[in-house]
Amino acid sequence: MLPVMPNRPEELFKMKGYHLPGSAIQFSMAFLEARAPPGIQRATESCFALRKPEPTQAVLVMTQSIQGPQEIELDLNMEVYHNAHFAGSAIAKILIFVSQYEF
Repeated sequence: MLPVMPNRPEELFKMKGYHLPGSAIQFSMAFLEARAPPGIQRATESCFALRKPEPTQAVLVMTQSIQGPQEIELDLNMEVYHNAHFAGSAIAKILIFVSQYEF
């Protein structure tokens, strides 16, 4: 079990870009897959959210407790634009392994 306190999402990962005048950064999250044995409720995209505390930063948070065992695969994407032209991107591949045990 990977627990979350009520009304207190758990921060899992931060990604930050560098700000230059005339640049913009866009973040997005992609929920790719959750693998769990029969009888275990699989995580869904609604278990996660992307917070943007600053224009150049995104934080992946877990909003719901997740039952284990299971493996979850997510992508966190950052696209950089300079003067409205695409300048580059970065992708963080995030793998979450949830144990069947509570620690």
